[in-house]
Amino acid sequence: MNSIFKKLILGLLLISFFSCSEELNFEQADDLEISPIYTSSLVYFTVLPNNFFDDTGVLTNNSITDSTVFRAFENSFFRNNIFLLDLNVECKNEFSRAISIDLEFLDANNNQTYPTIELDIAAGDLDFEHLETILIANNPAFVNTLQVRITTEIEATGAPINSSDTTEFELKSAVTAYINSDI
Repeated sequence: MNSIFKKLILGLLLISFFSCSEELNFEQADDLEISPIYTSSLVYFTVLPNNFFDDTGVLTNNSITDSTVFRAFENSFFRNNIFLLDLNVECKNEFSRAISIDLEFLDANNNQTYPTIELDIAAGDLDFEHLETILIANNPAFVNTLQVRITTEIEATGAPINSSDTTEFELKSAVTAYINSDI
């Protein structure tokens, strides 16, 4: 039994010494790049006609402005390695008036980091879509974005607005970020 075991070990050693193998190149790891793609919701809201009226039922204004925090660039890996960003916006306008949307990307001092994106959604347009592609190399200030300000304005002309109307305007948006990094 001992001699069979010794022959088996000797055979395995001989095979391992004479087997085919290439020289290992660990420098290949230096050329490794990762290119993840991240998609996240950015802003979602619904506006009803009563949002444009005060408590007494008087039409107070035809626009609403709100801001949301955008924390993606607080992450240094993300900030240093993003090269492209797609902003997708979808709207459903059930109102009998057109709606204008202004999207502003702002830094910590409320300075714009990208030109205002102006969207005009026709009355009754239930399938509005917009794609904005932002190449970071051409817009390096964009990585300073800390908030998104959205102004929704309803057309001042057209059919009267009824504060008890149940029609709505809905906006959904998402960002897709493309990252490229050496490991």
